[in-house]
Amino acid sequence: MKLKTLTFIVLASVAALTGCKDKTSVDWYMAHHDDMLAKYRECIFNHNFVPTDCQNARSALHREKAKPDVAEGYKQILKDLDKARVQEPIADLN
Repeated sequence: MKLKTLTFIVLASVAALTGCKDKTSVDWYMAHHDDMLAKYRECIFNHNFVPTDCQNARSALHREKAKPDVAEGYKQILKDLDKARVQEPIADLN
């Protein structure tokens, strides 16, 4: 009986934890520009657009690019990215 109870608790915990990963939709990002730009910045600086959230943020950004606040935020992200690239040390290949 204890084994069944323990098994149930473990399975319930695993099921609850697997649902914790929040995947935000493209529509949600389109309605929340600040969060979209923050997620896009995080993904572009990490060089990783594999996670669904990163793909959704990028899709929303491209759909909303014509809006002034998104265009300004996107320009700022690109400026910051250029600064970060300039500050990276160049590898000595000799």
